[in-house]
Amino acid sequence: MEVPPGDSRPSRRLLGCVVEHGELVRPEVVAKRERRLLHGSAAVDTIAWSYHDFGYGNSLAHVGRETVNALREAGVRVRIAPWGDKVAKDMTVPWATDEELARSAVVAMARTDVPGHVHARLRKAGAPFVAAYYMLEGTGARDADVDFLEGYDAVFVPSEFCRKVLAESGLSTPVRVWGHGFDHRMFPYVEPRPGRPFTFLWFGDENRRKGYDLFLRAFAALNRGDVRAWVRGPGSGGVSGLRKKYAADHRIVWDTQVSPPGQLKEMMAEADVLVAPFRGEGFGLTLLEAMASGRPVVCTRFSGPLDFGGGDDLTYWVGVAGWEAAQYDSGNQAVPDFDDLVAKMEWCADHPDEVRDRGRRAHAHAHASWTWLRKAAEVLPVLRDLIPRYEIPPVLGL
Repeated sequence: MEVPPGDSRPSRRLLGCVVEHGELVRPEVVAKRERRLLHGSAAVDTIAWSYHDFGYGNSLAHVGRETVNALREAGVRVRIAPWGDKVAKDMTVPWATDEELARSAVVAMARTDVPGHVHARLRKAGAPFVAAYYMLEGTGARDADVDFLEGYDAVFVPSEFCRKVLAESGLSTPVRVWGHGFDHRMFPYVEPRPGRPFTFLWFGDENRRKGYDLFLRAFAALNRGDVRAWVRGPGSGGVSGLRKKYAADHRIVWDTQVSPPGQLKEMMAEADVLVAPFRGEGFGLTLLEAMASGRPVVCTRFSGPLDFGGGDDLTYWVGVAGWEAAQYDSGNQAVPDFDDLVAKMEWCADHPDEVRDRGRRAHAHAHASWTWLRKAAEVLPVLRDLIPRYEIPPVLGL
């Protein structure tokens, strides 16, 4: 099924423009041009990552944390530029000084626009290159988002899906893919624990976009006693209401305590396949981590996971039955085919040996191409093409 186009409404984006040399331009573009004139010719030998923290509780914070650690492991001079005074206690990457920002390619995680005081510091320090790291889950970007993204030298996104959506939404700033990855030490192949029922894992934030409701409905439709559902999440997104609804189904294990990352191996040992009937994903990091651990994925054939999910021999793709309005005025999101979801889960339960074999192949696929270190190495040539005076040495051996 064709993905419906996003609703960019370019005429609305003329509002707020200013006239510069007879040209209608956005104020963000004017500010970008001024910054380039003042600082754009400076040499860049450092990458500075900017976000409000670098912990594990927030998915974007986790991405920033793992990315800067991978850049440092690759031998890149990397710094962090937090938005405030608080940052994860075990974060050992140094904070950027103003002198370092003056020779940095700054990457600011911009799900919404970066706070004004952060931009003010970057302007004062004279950062020669400032990029945004942005993601979305629907088929269209909001006008306001496209507007503030025009103020950056480049926009990085985690998937080809996000890149295409921004291109179709009228953004003129260069957009490049900087994919997510996983830590190969934290997600090795995990041998399934024997002597337990065939287990479907759902892992993530319990909200509608993630398909939490569809997973529970589909599992309830499996009228068999030889299966189990393992629900792992932080307990947000209205989980209490759905938990009450399915309380009588004793095949479901509710695991809603926030656990340290080191305990993920124990959870993966309890599972056979991860089920993710999402309505939209900018990337789908949890799916990749499951594959890295040797667990194949049942998921919607849409958006971010198309980058790493492979073909029908690697992922159990669920068809798209239709489209609905996405949250945050971001175009449309998918309606997974519920009957197809149930059929895929039923097939997995009937063929556990094939599921385990597919999990081994998913593990090999993920570890070959999708570690944080490899993603960091892949983006450095992209930065070299974008930055006039790029002096970051290449990463060897990858």
